[in-house]
Amino acid sequence: MSSAPEKQVPLLDLLRESRNRESSKPVDKFYAVLGLAREVDSADGERYDPLIEPNYEIPIAEVFRDLTRFLITQYGNLHVLSHASGGDSARDDHSSWPSWVPKWHEGKVSRDYAHRDLEAFYHAGTGEPLTIGIPRTPNGLVVQGIEIDSIQSFSERLTSYGFGNQVHQEERDFVLHAWNIFHNQTRHQQTVPYVSSRDKALAFIATMTAGLSNKGLPIDMDPQYKMDADRWSSKHLGNKLSASTWSEQLARRFVPGKPDASRFHEAFVCACRGRRFFVTKKSYMGMGPQTLRGGDNVVIMFGGQVPYVLRQVDNNSHRFVGDCYVPGLMQGEAVDEWRQKKELPKTFELV
Repeated sequence: MSSAPEKQVPLLDLLRESRNRESSKPVDKFYAVLGLAREVDSADGERYDPLIEPNYEIPIAEVFRDLTRFLITQYGNLHVLSHASGGDSARDDHSSWPSWVPKWHEGKVSRDYAHRDLEAFYHAGTGEPLTIGIPRTPNGLVVQGIEIDSIQSFSERLTSYGFGNQVHQEERDFVLHAWNIFHNQTRHQQTVPYVSSRDKALAFIATMTAGLSNKGLPIDMDPQYKMDADRWSSKHLGNKLSASTWSEQLARRFVPGKPDASRFHEAFVCACRGRRFFVTKKSYMGMGPQTLRGGDNVVIMFGGQVPYVLRQVDNNSHRFVGDCYVPGLMQGEAVDEWRQKKELPKTFELV
């Protein structure tokens, strides 16, 4: 906080940074940081917003539900939804806990893709303002957006081993299996989102690192980084990846400097731990939450920075599964196409 502008930190940032710390009472994962938040400090002595008024008498699910509504309306975006996936325990579809509400009292393995520091790099819902409707139940959240595709194939979850230099067999297997899933599904298809062999290779590298280097910068701003990925592949996978769609294509791009495989490894583990690789029916590849299934829908929700995975419950409602990274959707491409078609948005009620 001492290094933050005006010594103030947004509430969502405080919740994010303290999530994996301990508290005697689960609800204090929220109440303990509330008094430090910028939103409270700027209230000039006024009472808390009713949605975040401390109350130890109501169930924790209601406390975190109201907190989530507050953060959505306060910021005018859906960034907080990225914290509702990637928990230590698998989500129960029949749980009474709203699927779109983060369990701040549980640890989180996977990195959240939506964050204010990444707004310049990820803007999947570009230019379309957040619209919130009236839910049928107190635990519902009604938003608008567009449906992209459904998930057809997916990998095992990448187990986390931290960020050391050692490369584990599970990490090698994860990359190889992910590439084989995409290659096997698309080799006989006439039209895919990534046209050339080089496009496929670069999209795959972007998926493995969520489009960012180990320094948190877009990989397109660091030409050396593609060679780092190729060096990691050559060192740890040998010729197991198709040369015509990976190593050979990248090797043709001479970039001065010595490739550093550890840079790719650090970014890859950070982006993929606790997540699954997937391919949609239209052959979009992506990195999604560990609880995704075949048939889940990839959507863009207005007010969202990244795409999301939803699971349809009935004709009127969906359960929120988590955020995802999908090359070809992160810069608002799907929204631009939707605008050109002049179609009506779809309404999603999350339960």
